[in-house]
Formats: sequence, C-alpha cells, structure tokens
Amino acid sequence: MRDLRLDVSTLLSELPAAIYTTDADGRITFYNEVAVDLWGRRPAIGEDHWCGSWKLFWPDGTPMQHDECPMAVALRENRKVSCGEAIAERPDGTRVPFLAFPTPLTDQAGIVIGALNMLVDITAQKEQENRIRTLTREVNHRVMNHYQVILAMIRETNERVKSPAEFEERIRDRIQALASSQQLLVSSNWRGATLSDLLMAQIKPFGAENSIVVSGPNILLQPNAVQYLGIAFHELATNSAKYGVFSADHGNVEVRWDVERDDEGNERFVLTWRETGPELVAPNEPGFGQTVLEKATPLSLGGEAKVDYGPQSVSWNLRAPLKHVLAAANSEQAGPMTSSGI
Repeated sequence: MRDLRLDVSTLLSELPAAIYTTDADGRITFYNEVAVDLWGRRPAIGEDHWCGSWKLFWPDGTPMQHDECPMAVALRENRKVSCGEAIAERPDGTRVPFLAFPTPLTDQAGIVIGALNMLVDITAQKEQENRIRTLTREVNHRVMNHYQVILAMIRETNERVKSPAEFEERIRDRIQALASSQQLLVSSNWRGATLSDLLMAQIKPFGAENSIVVSGPNILLQPNAVQYLGIAFHELATNSAKYGVFSADHGNVEVRWDVERDDEGNERFVLTWRETGPELVAPNEPGFGQTVLEKATPLSLGGEAKVDYGPQSVSWNLRAPLKHVLAAANSEQAGPMTSSGI
C-alpha cells in the first residue's frame, strides 16, 4: 500500500492560505507561494524577521514596526493571537489588508521553539465595508434631501389648493412620483437611472406611454438628477393630463435630449418637453409645477429652464452642465435612441 504520509513543509505548501513559520527568535524558516503572492516578495530564509511583508501598517494606516506585528507579539508573549489585523505594503506600493493568526510552537517542556502563522487577505471584505459606508452616507443624504423636498411640496401645495381632499390628492401623487424615482435608484444600488426609464416611470400612472415620442442618447443620470428630473416629469405629465395632450385623444408630446459642446469645450445637457395640439389650455396662474420646472429642477442641476405657452403648444426647455446630470458610470455615450413610445 502506498505511503501517503507527507512532511510538514509539503503539506503547508499545498494549503490555499498564506502560511509561514519562524524560529524562536522570529527568523523566517518557511513560507508557501500564497504568502509570496500576498507579500509581493520572497523574504530571505533565516534572515527576515517576524513577517515577510516589505512594510507594515496598522489598520488606521500608521506605520507598524515588524517587531510590533502579531507574529512578534505571539512569540514574545507565548500566546496565540487571533485576528490580528494589519496592512502589508508590497514593494510595488500596493497594499493588502490582512488578518493574522500566529500560534507559538513549543517543545515538551513548554519552551517556545518557533511559531506558525496564517494570513488571510481581507481586501474584498474591506471594499464591501467601504461600499456599505458610502451607501449609508448616500442614503442619509437622500433622506434629508427628500425631507426638504416634501416640506416644500406641502408648503407650496397648501397655498394653492381649495380643499383638504384636493390637498391630499396632490400630495399623494407628488410623493408617489418621488417614490417611483427612488425605486429606480434602489434597483441600481444608487448608481443612477437611465433618462428613458425615469421618464416612463413618471408617465406610466397617466397611461400615456404610447402618446409620447422620445429621442436622445442613452444617458445614465446621477441620483440627484434622477430625483429632480423625476419631479419635473411628474409635473409636466400632471399639467398635460389637466390642460394638454394627455387629457385628450389628439395632439402629441415629444421629449428630446442631447449633449452640446460650446466653443470652450464645455459639455451641456439639453432637454425639451414639447406638447402640440389644437386646443391646449395654459394654467390660470403659476403653481407648484412651474416652481419645480423653472426654479427647483434647473437650480439643483446648476442650469436654467423655462416654460413657454403658445396657443397650440407648451414646451419646457432645460439646459445644464453635463457633469451635474451624467452619472460617473456612464463614461461613454451610446448611439442615438428614437422611439414612438418608451
């Protein structure tokens, strides 16, 4: 029968974790290839002490001396160290956060003769923690932002309605519009939403998906733009359902957007919502919707906008710096997108 016994160094070499050993004085006596990958170097056997890392840092980024590392502590105090956290810097400058699990090795008399250490790369864990912290900050910011928007909605709506029932209906619809935009952001882990998806989400409650023509590049909006453009689209659709094309079986709505570059090379986002029909009625007096369209939305995007009413048309024209509209992930513009619906 074949002898399956393996020597210790062969066994440790095959483990999928970074493993190394030292003598009682901390001189490295063995390491496997996984440890080499983590350190980015091959320490000198019998010369390098305590850890094969080029440089070490504490979790907060301050320098750690090699004789302060978890392996040195385990040897000096003759005790196991569980989850000793540190950061290794490779010779090429890259850094690897890791957990160390050094265990002293003793003889029959209990005298320390060396130590065994396992290092666990926790780069992925740290990246996930950073993503969670970033997302938490973003959510907190959005909650406060939504709170301010809702307060403005309540104040402006209360000044312009004639009955509690009308107030309830207006506020409910506007908060639902905010929620629709929010859902798009949640679905994308707060990366943003495409302009066409946002537009469809806001006009869907009006059953007007087939009454609109859109044209423009496939743009991924940043969260702030999603929120304020969503509110603007809701107000435009509401006005259309009361006074314009969505209230009748004739006329059409066109939504067009593009990116323009001025003489100085600055890119600007331009968008036009235009309704045309034989009998379009302008609102009797400016309301919350006009405040959203001409002030709140353009100001939030660092741009400008205007609503124009004609005898047979109404249009909303928005211009804003592209950097305040485009999500960071949308580094390239797709080709033009045109549709008879959304």
